[in-house]
Amino acid sequence: MRWTTWRVILWKNILSKSKFERHPKCKNLSTTVSGKKRSFENYSRHNTSRSKIDLRLISGKNMSSFVILRNRHRMPVLRNALLPNMNSMGNNANIITQCRFFSDTTVNPENIFSEENRCRVQGKLTSLKPVKRVVPYREDRKDAAVLIPLCYVNNEPSLLFMVRSWKVPVHKGEVCFPGGMKDDVDLDLSQTALRETFEEIGLSSETVNIWGNMPKIPSKDGKIEVTPYLGFCGNMDISRLVLDDSEVDAVFTRTITSLCDPVNVRSTQFTNGYTLPVFLGGESRIWGMTAILLHQMLTVLAPGMYNFKLRHVRPLTAKPS
Repeated sequence: MRWTTWRVILWKNILSKSKFERHPKCKNLSTTVSGKKRSFENYSRHNTSRSKIDLRLISGKNMSSFVILRNRHRMPVLRNALLPNMNSMGNNANIITQCRFFSDTTVNPENIFSEENRCRVQGKLTSLKPVKRVVPYREDRKDAAVLIPLCYVNNEPSLLFMVRSWKVPVHKGEVCFPGGMKDDVDLDLSQTALRETFEEIGLSSETVNIWGNMPKIPSKDGKIEVTPYLGFCGNMDISRLVLDDSEVDAVFTRTITSLCDPVNVRSTQFTNGYTLPVFLGGESRIWGMTAILLHQMLTVLAPGMYNFKLRHVRPLTAKPS
């Protein structure tokens, strides 16, 4: 097999020759790929098809992208040359490769909880912008965390909600996600979400796989800053959950398909300029902060399925007579 068809060039001069040669993953790559040492200047002469590779996904290093001029029939050789440790990565290597090509348009009820979508969601969460909410600034703001439980109910991708008890001091009878205030025993806010979930509805942390967290969102009075965590809980049977009667009146689930249905999604607009989503179609209306978190989460988790956009309508003003 001739290897002389492989050529490597810099991608728009982003990656310098010195940095390319210094990196342990790519040192002497020209020798490995082409069979003999060649100068970088000779690589740009060949007009073959291009394949853009992101080394940050391959090696974990903070490297820029470059282009490999390739022969389409010898792509497996390039893969082995660039990823010498791919076999040692096991299934994670396959997941990285699959997530690379798992786009937003491929999400559907059959694969929404798949490993590929989990990988895509985790990538989206790192660049997710926080919700714009004007609240009073308070130096004594406290941290809290909630868990957004992703689960299967009768083989249907669903979400778990709870209804707050009428015995609690605030937000009586409202729909929310399980969670609460950070305690001194919690090492981080993810443990806060898991601990509070177990205390409120009896869902063990061992059954929850945390996918990541969305940006913090302050309460309307600015006293609390809530961090929401996405957690996959597998098959869910709500009849087996043990509820704390002092905090929880009931729990229920909604299929993601029903939450994404445009018929069940509305918005409400307040005179102070806020426009918030409202989810209908179930036994309880979902609104307030829970609806904000749900709207943001569905936008990341189920693009294509959930297409609702919040639009603020300017109030009508009377013309002067």
